[in-house]
Amino acid sequence: MSDCSFASPPDDRIPFLPLPLTLNSCNRENWKSLLKEIETWLVLEVDPESPLWAWGCDIFWLAFIGTYLYFPRGKWLKWDSQVLLQGTFIEAWLDQSGAEGSWIGVQGTDEVLDHIWAEFCMHAALFYPSPLISSDCLQDNKACSSYVSVC
Repeated sequence: MSDCSFASPPDDRIPFLPLPLTLNSCNRENWKSLLKEIETWLVLEVDPESPLWAWGCDIFWLAFIGTYLYFPRGKWLKWDSQVLLQGTFIEAWLDQSGAEGSWIGVQGTDEVLDHIWAEFCMHAALFYPSPLISSDCLQDNKACSSYVSVC
């Protein structure tokens, strides 16, 4: 019987990683699902005084913008008030989304989502060194986990 294994186990402190193989970084509904997972984990499980909190807030804002590309314009759902509107990414996003138009006005939606995905991958690697995408492999009719990075 063959054994299917993975290189390094995921960090169980970050339950939303690895991401499912079905995640489509160009699909805002996928970002929305990820956003809810991140927000729940962040406000219920992470110590606000830890470095993981600051990292989690940045990851939250990346997923938030992946979901609501027109933020701060347009409509969006309220987020938990414990997650402050601060961090390198969200501050840069707000600066570039000023009175002259949002990033969407400068680049197409797909390009912006590609940028958000690339930023998400780079940022995730700071606390999650394992590959970010999970896939199932099938060997000898047995499914087991392996991890494939797309970043």
